[in-house]
Amino acid sequence: MKIWSLIPEKKRRLVVLLVFMMLFASTLEVLTVGSVVPFVSLLADPSGAQVFKEYPLLLSLARTSGFEDPFEMATAFFIALVLFSGVARLLILRFQLRLAYAIGADLSAKIFENFLASPYELHALENSNELAATVTGRLNDVIHLMLNPMLSLTSSALISVFIISGMALIQPEVTISGGIFFGVVYLLMGALSSKVLGKRGESVSNNQGKILRYLREAHEGIRDIILGRKEAYFLDVYSRADYRLRMDRATINFFSQSPRYLVETLTLVALVVAAFSLLRTDGQSFSESTPLIASFALAFQKLLPNFQAIYANWALIKSGAVSLGAVTDSIESSSGLPVSSRIVSSPPLGDIHLWNVGYRYPGSNAPALWNINFTIPRGKRVGIVGSSGAGKSTLLDVIMGLIEPTTGYLAIGEESITSDNAPDWHAQISHVPQRIFLIDGTLQQNVAFFDSSSVIDRRRLNKAIEVAELSGLIASSSLGYGLHVGEGGAKLSGGQRQRVGIARAVYSDASVLVLDEATSALDFATEKKVIDNLVAIEKAPTMIFVTHNSEALKTCHIIYELEAGSIKWSGNWADFDSRSRATK
Repeated sequence: MKIWSLIPEKKRRLVVLLVFMMLFASTLEVLTVGSVVPFVSLLADPSGAQVFKEYPLLLSLARTSGFEDPFEMATAFFIALVLFSGVARLLILRFQLRLAYAIGADLSAKIFENFLASPYELHALENSNELAATVTGRLNDVIHLMLNPMLSLTSSALISVFIISGMALIQPEVTISGGIFFGVVYLLMGALSSKVLGKRGESVSNNQGKILRYLREAHEGIRDIILGRKEAYFLDVYSRADYRLRMDRATINFFSQSPRYLVETLTLVALVVAAFSLLRTDGQSFSESTPLIASFALAFQKLLPNFQAIYANWALIKSGAVSLGAVTDSIESSSGLPVSSRIVSSPPLGDIHLWNVGYRYPGSNAPALWNINFTIPRGKRVGIVGSSGAGKSTLLDVIMGLIEPTTGYLAIGEESITSDNAPDWHAQISHVPQRIFLIDGTLQQNVAFFDSSSVIDRRRLNKAIEVAELSGLIASSSLGYGLHVGEGGAKLSGGQRQRVGIARAVYSDASVLVLDEATSALDFATEKKVIDNLVAIEKAPTMIFVTHNSEALKTCHIIYELEAGSIKWSGNWADFDSRSRATK
């Protein structure tokens, strides 16, 4: 079964253990139902003469237990058995739920690991809402609508089979007839609801993704939504998707629970028919039939919730099939190295070489890059310019080893960069994009970027703060390095966010700094100071500036101009400045 293949090996052994625990609980349920006959018989005959004749084992038990009154012994035994059976089922339920959610945690971690390990191209092409919908919505559906219902269904089915088998040994005709009757009832209801449950389950999965998308879009674009007066539109599309989601879940719950009320009525009818059959067919008196009738009454009382649980869990499983498919695809789709295996061994060092590099995005007819040939000497500064759409971002992704060229190759020193050694190259790079990624934490946490406070290098941290001209911000706050930046840096200005990104790059002590319009939000004076500070770093790293800013380009040893995915021109700042003036 598909879901079994998703469960980790260690958890599979626990599932097998759980099944054996369920078998034990089912045995206790049969003993509880079976003990009703001698117990009720003792109610009618407290002396126990007839009962001990029919059940000699009880006589041996009475003699060894120390009870003088057989009725007291039967009462104590019956109560102990019922309590033990109830406690056992309660403990098994706790184990079952914890196991189901533990498996869910394993699957969630696996999905996120696959997301992190996927090639960069997939991250660039995929919708981020799909990851959120799979982890937060569909995975929960797999737990609540597939995994836990399957375990509950197994438990209920085992108990039902054991009870029916036990009752069949006592009265086979009535038991088999009742079993067939209730089986046909549930099969008919299942056939009628199967198609509806499948469609509603698919609708739930789709609307979960829509709701997450609307929430994220509204959060990220709230300024434009307010200024454009689009609040009503977002409220409308969100409300419709949320309403459909909840109505679909209501329908699923209705179909899973509604048979209970019909079967409760039929159970009472079946119990009366069974009593009538025992009295008329077997020719027994009422007092003789009472123990057996009581046993059937208890059996029906235990079977009814288990029959309902089997059907309800089947209905949930049916509605969760679409979510299971999405989770399975997320787990099986990874084509990258596992995160645990990405250990930097011998980092590639040296000049950066691009030889006949070309790149075509999947599904695109036109190449984004073609015939790129240049070398960036180690420790030098290079500028890359070009109009929007010229291929600058794609070229940076190739240089950083995030995407593999479709033609040609990238080499560091004498070592070609492939998907196998790309993680080693990534460890040597620090990237400062125009839009800085900031966590909802302190300034120190964002600069040190997930280094714990116990391992933060204070010297490097102070140096990074100075280079990025953030000393004034720290001095102006009573919290200092503990200044909280807010979600996405909401408490900082655009220029301050960029400087935090620059400080992070400097703190990383990487051998290559890639600055993609990294100072675009800074005022002229601050920008000049930051660039001068970067140039003055001891043991200067290789720096790649993607910018049209003259202050940054002045510091570059060579400048490359891209046009339509290829190198149009290259030269130093003086040549570039003269050329720019001539074209104005």
